[in-house]
Amino acid sequence: MAKQKTPRGGKLIQLGPAAGQTFGPVLGPMQQILDGLLQPGWVLGAEGDVLAANLAADKEYGLERREWQLTTFLKATGLRRRTLMRLVHIADEEGEACHDGEHLRRCGERFPAVLHLRRVQLDEEQVYLALAQNLSEQQRAQRAFQDSRARFQQTFDHAAVGMGLVLDEGYFLQVNQALADMFGYSRPQLLQIQLPELIHPQRQQQTLAQLEQCRICGEPFHREIDFVRADGTIVWADMSATWFQVSDEQP
Repeated sequence: MAKQKTPRGGKLIQLGPAAGQTFGPVLGPMQQILDGLLQPGWVLGAEGDVLAANLAADKEYGLERREWQLTTFLKATGLRRRTLMRLVHIADEEGEACHDGEHLRRCGERFPAVLHLRRVQLDEEQVYLALAQNLSEQQRAQRAFQDSRARFQQTFDHAAVGMGLVLDEGYFLQVNQALADMFGYSRPQLLQIQLPELIHPQRQQQTLAQLEQCRICGEPFHREIDFVRADGTIVWADMSATWFQVSDEQP
């Protein structure tokens, strides 16, 4: 038989043993929302009892939907009852609360996660939507990004050809030693110089116009350019340039 819970307000909500069961007319819409989420989610009552759970929660924690009760929820999320009730109180006051901690799968594997708790009004009922975010996936993505960035920096710094990152204003954001040697400046000195200053004055305007046209069209730039070194001598070099976004504010 289905277990029965009576949430605040007195309406009966059915908690059935079969996964995927609809949890009564009050939680029906919320169950649909839960089932559409990719992250683990639960609907909690005012006392913290689990009224509904989604498939993502089953998969993440290795449990079946009929097993989700207050005790299993607390064990899985690493919460104590009083901590959960404090989160409920914060959600009552501010609309939302969150908790960082170590979560536990049935197999005994632990992983870092953050639990978000939000107050939700369903008809005359006040319930709480709990969502868990697995931080280990985020950490792996961050490590992969950091490793990729480190490999790029290693290649950039030790490249045999001159390389530089240039801002829209023309100043160098970053240069490698090969580029500094080619122009006869130290790397800190080169960061204080705009790229147009290094182009021979007779071809500066034409070269900048070609660069701008390539930037607008999104095409790579490749030309043989005569540059002026720090000692005033001329050096000819093949210049290749592509454009990318360093940040939201900085192309």
